[in-house]
Amino acid sequence: MVRVEPLVGISAALTREPFHPGVPDQRVPLMQVLESFTWHSAFAGHMDDRTGRICTGMLADLVILGGVISATDPKEIRGLGPVMTNCDGQITFEAAPGSGA
Repeated sequence: MVRVEPLVGISAALTREPFHPGVPDQRVPLMQVLESFTWHSAFAGHMDDRTGRICTGMLADLVILGGVISATDPKEIRGLGPVMTNCDGQITFEAAPGSGA
């Protein structure tokens, strides 16, 4: 089984190095990466009519990170970690107070 770790994938997309000298920059802008992990994933799963975006009438599962992703060094994003997750309107995870998350 392969673990899916979105923060690792986001960090990798933002810091991707060319595999060979002279190859164009292959890093992806943050907003494009976030869209890939949200709306594009919903589209790929034929669920973009009800998931993948935060707007009225859509289902929403949210992850609150332990920092501001856009202000974090891309190499450090994988360490942000969740502070809280909310699935189907219910809090499903809360970091312990003082856990550093």
